[in-house]
Amino acid sequence: MVGKVYRVVFTRYAQNRRREVYHFEERINGKRYAKKIQQLISEATRKLEKLPEIHPLYEYHDSTKEVRYTKALEYKILYHIRIETDEVVILTIRNDAEDPDRIAKEL
Repeated sequence: MVGKVYRVVFTRYAQNRRREVYHFEERINGKRYAKKIQQLISEATRKLEKLPEIHPLYEYHDSTKEVRYTKALEYKILYHIRIETDEVVILTIRNDAEDPDRIAKEL
């Protein structure tokens, strides 16, 4: 449906992951880069308000729900679309270098 606007919500787990990403990047690459990553994550999730279904499916999971992802630099933002409530639910945020099996356990 053209013009439909979804509400983007983070699960508590995704909120915690976002904080972990910030602290990791701050420790490794500095505060400036950590803030940049956070800004890019915010921009990527804000874009999900419109047309979240255009992003690719995340194939490496056993969940019965359809999981998609978008990216912010080297981080995947995994989400599920709830059509009945017009919500995009952010499930987790993970680095591309992480093992897909470990990520699948979170979904």
